Amino acid sequence: MKILSLEVRNIRGIKYIKVEPEGQNVVVFGPNGTGKSAIVDAVDFLLTGRISRLTGEGTKLLRLKEHGCHIDSRDDLKNTVVIAKVEVNGKEVQMERSIKKPSSLKVKPKEDKSLVSSCLNVAELGQHILSRREILRYITAEAGKRAKEIQSLLNLENIENLRAILVTTKNEAEADLKNAESNLEIAGSGISNLLSLKDFSEKASLDKVNELRVILDGAKIDELSPEKIKQNLTPQPFGIPRDALTKVQIENIIGEVRKLVKTKGEVSNKESELKTLLEEVAKEAKLKQYMMYRQLFEAGISLVDESNVCPLCGRTWEEGDFREFLEERAKETSLAEEKEEKINTTSTFIKGKVDLLKSDVTNLFKAHEQFKLEVVNEKEFDEYISLLDSWSEFMIKPLESFEAGKWPALSLQDVFRAPLLKKQILVPLEKTLKKVGEQFSQQQNAWDTLTKMEDQWKRYQEALERKEGEENFKKRAEAALSYFEEARDSVLEDIYDAIKGNFNEYYKTIHSEDEGKFDSKISHEKAELIFEVDFYGRGMFPPHALHSEGHQDSMGLCLFLALNKYLTKDVIKTIVLDDVIMSIDRTHRRAVCHLLKKVFPDKQFIITTHDTTWAKQLKAEGIVTQKNMIHFVNWNIDTGPIFELDKDLWARIKEDLDRDDVPSAAHKLRRDAEYFFEDICDSLSADLPYKGTHQWELGDYAPSAISTYKKYLKRGKSNYQKMKQQDKFKELDELEKKANEIIAKSQIEQWIINENVHYNRWGEFDKKDFEPVVEAFKNLFGLFSCSSCGATIAISQRKGQTPKTILSCNCGKIFCPIE
Repeated sequence: MKILSLEVRNIRGIKYIKVEPEGQNVVVFGPNGTGKSAIVDAVDFLLTGRISRLTGEGTKLLRLKEHGCHIDSRDDLKNTVVIAKVEVNGKEVQMERSIKKPSSLKVKPKEDKSLVSSCLNVAELGQHILSRREILRYITAEAGKRAKEIQSLLNLENIENLRAILVTTKNEAEADLKNAESNLEIAGSGISNLLSLKDFSEKASLDKVNELRVILDGAKIDELSPEKIKQNLTPQPFGIPRDALTKVQIENIIGEVRKLVKTKGEVSNKESELKTLLEEVAKEAKLKQYMMYRQLFEAGISLVDESNVCPLCGRTWEEGDFREFLEERAKETSLAEEKEEKINTTSTFIKGKVDLLKSDVTNLFKAHEQFKLEVVNEKEFDEYISLLDSWSEFMIKPLESFEAGKWPALSLQDVFRAPLLKKQILVPLEKTLKKVGEQFSQQQNAWDTLTKMEDQWKRYQEALERKEGEENFKKRAEAALSYFEEARDSVLEDIYDAIKGNFNEYYKTIHSEDEGKFDSKISHEKAELIFEVDFYGRGMFPPHALHSEGHQDSMGLCLFLALNKYLTKDVIKTIVLDDVIMSIDRTHRRAVCHLLKKVFPDKQFIITTHDTTWAKQLKAEGIVTQKNMIHFVNWNIDTGPIFELDKDLWARIKEDLDRDDVPSAAHKLRRDAEYFFEDICDSLSADLPYKGTHQWELGDYAPSAISTYKKYLKRGKSNYQKMKQQDKFKELDELEKKANEIIAKSQIEQWIINENVHYNRWGEFDKKDFEPVVEAFKNLFGLFSCSSCGATIAISQRKGQTPKTILSCNCGKIFCPIE
């Protein structure tokens, strides 16, 4: 798709404008605040139904219908439209979109709407417009944000969403496993308390059950199951309620709580140890990163030999022994892994103690209710249980909780020695138990214990089954994430390699003279997109670490163009560059022109700039024709932009002369001639007289450009003579004679010795005296331009077995070897 004509009514700062680029490049230039970017917004709105400048960070209060139209048209949205004639696959189609119904695109002829749809789908990616904001998006964004931006452009959000789901699943599996392990420990502790076991084990539990069965004249069983525990036993006539606690069970739980209270010092030490570990890891961000690098370092150590060459980037390590360096880095990853293991071990230990204490305290509260004691304050009890819950939850994801500032309010030492435990729970129960005798016979107690064991063993089996299930699920979740990331990285690396290859090529085209061996790295690590660039062979760094702002701008441009090539697949051939060359210097701007012409000859560029010199350079380099130079002169709220198609210099001078306004014509000629010959001096590498002020004017540029031009003509003739190309020699000889005549008429070579013909006197001429000067300079300009492509001539290096310096234009019609 290319734009043939564009009509804009009441969009942003524009009241009305119509331009007809006919599929060719367009340059919109003028001072800041004259409405240039409204052209960009109009194209954006036409293709997407939105204005990207009104979306994104910092635009929460902006609305398309309120802020997308001209401020005076908010009550008349029907007349806020963009109409364009476009060429799609060789067919001319008209498109129209209004801010009143931004989602509705009118297409004529209607049957071509499907033809346009494929282009609009690509436009949805937003990869047809580059502004300063987008450069920052690519170059200086944080790795995580850049990943989201690039993935959004590549339409890969679903992939990252799926990865995020898998990460969440893995994290939840780890948390569920911790809970399952804690519940299993509590279930085992419950059986120990019921059977008065010193340490829980399945064998000890079976032995104790068989002892109780013998008391009831039952045979021993060889395995524990809820069905077999009381199998073939004679029921006892009386029994305590199934959910009640036996006296022995309560005594055992009290004993366990007192043991837990005695461990308060150990638990407190573990708390301090955990806090120190979490502070170290949270403060030292690289400790978290090292876990990702461990396998890389280990692989590097196995691959490095005496040559000290990095197996990853191919560069030689020049700061000592590379293997030793990698081994030291590997030790750092070991330290990170060791800390992570300690955090997991310590947090699991604390969680086990806290959960066991909670289970025991909860059971003792039930015992209070069983004996109808009213000592415990329920509000204080609930607060205490909530405090235990907060510690338990913290231990599931300790680092994440610590960074979120969720450290519980009361220390573990204070939790384990809380007055509530001793005064309100333990002491009252112990006094009560002393008063309560055995209510039933030994047989009745055995029956009641086995009855409760049925439930306890069932809970234990369920906890064990859940723990094993959570363990398997955690392994599968980790494997799923690992396999997914490997597959994703494999596919994404292919995409990034394609983008990186073009990015490197484009950047080297612009900076070939000083960064001809430039390279870059674009890779995925977890949820981050790592983007690093070479700095003169000294290693890979973030783009904004060492490169200048101008280099960063050119990187942003090159990455945008590389993404554009990959994403649009030439479906949309229009590219909008909105004032993005601000920090790139004059020499590299010429290289940017070369890049646009060489790599994107079939694209239509719409370029806005406030820099008149850059606009004229685009014209001089043949990127845009005079017809498509649109000059925004001024802006006011009633009329919108005051603009003109940048008229040909000679036409503007003629208008002045027709009004007998020689000073105005002289000013235009001097100003444009100064721009022109400054550019020619740059193109031809002309020598200029040294000035400490570094300020030159037409009187410096023009003579230098002309003398250099004449020098190159002589060299070209000499080369053609040596090569025995007589026809080429004759062409240059004729051109030299013609050039000498034109140069003589311009009288530039007399300026130094004769002030009367110097440009400083032009304003004093009358119309008849000045018209020959204008004609002479018009012909003089023509010497330095190609009649076919319109580009000015320049010298360039042609590579080969014998490098040559060539004087040529863009299309090759002018071609002259000068060295």
